[in-house]
Amino acid sequence: MVFDDEEIPPRSCRSKNFIPKTMFVAAAARPSKGRWNGKIGLWPFTEQYEAKKKSRYIDKGKLCTRNIETVNRDVSRSYLIRYVISAIKTSWPRGWDRRRSILIQQDNAKPHVPVNDPGVVGAGTADGWNIRMIFQPVNSPDLNCLDLGLFASLQSLQYDELCNNIDELIQAEELAYATMHTAISSRTMLALKFPSS
Repeated sequence: MVFDDEEIPPRSCRSKNFIPKTMFVAAAARPSKGRWNGKIGLWPFTEQYEAKKKSRYIDKGKLCTRNIETVNRDVSRSYLIRYVISAIKTSWPRGWDRRRSILIQQDNAKPHVPVNDPGVVGAGTADGWNIRMIFQPVNSPDLNCLDLGLFASLQSLQYDELCNNIDELIQAEELAYATMHTAISSRTMLALKFPSS
């Protein structure tokens, strides 16, 4: 709100062509009523680097965050093994049978890991677990349902926060994931058709 005798403060913003786009990998499962909320984790495709020079915004030697420019199969494999599979193992509810098939479903994008990748199969079957990869069936709306339900609600919650850099965007997205109501993921998962294991 500006009064008549005040000047409008200058406000500038970058062109959308130069705003960096940060990708995330999210893992969610079917929630269980009263026992588990189904949230496994959310991880950004970013890396830390040390600033080599002092600038107007950053001091020399400060740790900064930047996006991983090319997410290829190797990056996808390392994120699956390091983050997704280990998070499934740590967040899986106690008392649930871990020898039953736990399926990680992904769409058929080229950078995604093949179903029989030895590194992912080895990490998924270690310590008596049975975590397997499956691709989205052709012409199936399964992951489209996740895009329109779960990830769209995450994005709308994240848009409530003003983000000026990548670190603030990551914090806003993690806060949105943590505060997202379980009913949203429950309704989204009800629309999915899970293959029999």
